[in-house]
Amino acid sequence: MKKATLFMIIFYVFIGYAVAENTAPLNFNGTNQYVATAINPSSLKITGDMTIEFWLNPSSLLGTMALGSKWNSTNNQRSFVLNVESDGDINFRNSNDGSSIGSATVTAGIVAATPQHVAMTYTASTRTMEVYVNCLSKGVATGTLKSSMYSSSAPFEIGRLFDDATIWLLSGAIDDYRVWNKVKTGAEISANYNKELTGSETGLVAYYKFSNNLLDSTANANTLSNFGGCTFASTILFSTGTTTTTTPPATTTTVCPCTGEMAATKSTEGILVGGATSTTGEFINVGYNASGVCNVCIVDYNGTVLKTAALPTLAGHTITSVAKKTSTSIAIQGTLNGVGKIFTVDFSTATPTVTEKIIPKS
Repeated sequence: MKKATLFMIIFYVFIGYAVAENTAPLNFNGTNQYVATAINPSSLKITGDMTIEFWLNPSSLLGTMALGSKWNSTNNQRSFVLNVESDGDINFRNSNDGSSIGSATVTAGIVAATPQHVAMTYTASTRTMEVYVNCLSKGVATGTLKSSMYSSSAPFEIGRLFDDATIWLLSGAIDDYRVWNKVKTGAEISANYNKELTGSETGLVAYYKFSNNLLDSTANANTLSNFGGCTFASTILFSTGTTTTTTPPATTTTVCPCTGEMAATKSTEGILVGGATSTTGEFINVGYNASGVCNVCIVDYNGTVLKTAALPTLAGHTITSVAKKTSTSIAIQGTLNGVGKIFTVDFSTATPTVTEKIIPKS
């Protein structure tokens, strides 16, 4: 994949910015903390297709850590477990009879001390798992996965695995945790990864917003119990847009995901539009991060990232130009395998929308 050239366009402050932010995530100390439902939660007895997705910020990657499990070796009550490995890979294991174990691993590139959205889908009919990190597919794997999952009576747990004893304790923070009884597509994941849901969505069987509580936001009421004293962190992992204002927030994060580097470079490179000067206004940064995800970010002159959106439909494209289209939208031109496309990014809504159009050959 070619790395996109960085383009900057200075915008005036009349663009609206989403400023409502998600509440703090749940912290795990990696020593004795985890959360769990009651034994035998019926809505989480998933035997077929499944999707698990959440925001994750590992404190470290020193060993295998359990991200979600319904697994108890006592009386052979194994069903599934999702792990992150010390090398950043995502591993999924399942059992179709409570005893035998299948396994598959995807090279996911999970990194420590960095918020990232992780989603894993399991398709029973093909015995495959697929992993998405920040809305970008990291690959599909089959391994030795089973074609169904055992209807285990084990509780659903986040932060540890119980296999004869407590193992694979999680060190880090998790937020906006969702369990679905169906396979979510990449487009569906991308459409809602940075939004809070209502809890009534079709196929959503457990949903933990971690809004300073351990409640399940679905009607299934799979409330979690706190073991070891997990705490709510003070630093959010993602922002959700529910309110807009014409005044940009003073600070959010100072890391621009467009380049994987600090966005505080006070460069005047790019196109000055609308009469803005080289010391005022906002920049629009477009580029690929280290994981290959294309992002568009609104960054002020001091390097503060005011708003960002992942653009998965631009994956693989070489970006050739960026231009202001309206007071609330920009046009990005890119090419892939000789085919030119124009992507329009509209910031007039809380979550930026992207449309694309193929450029006819002359």
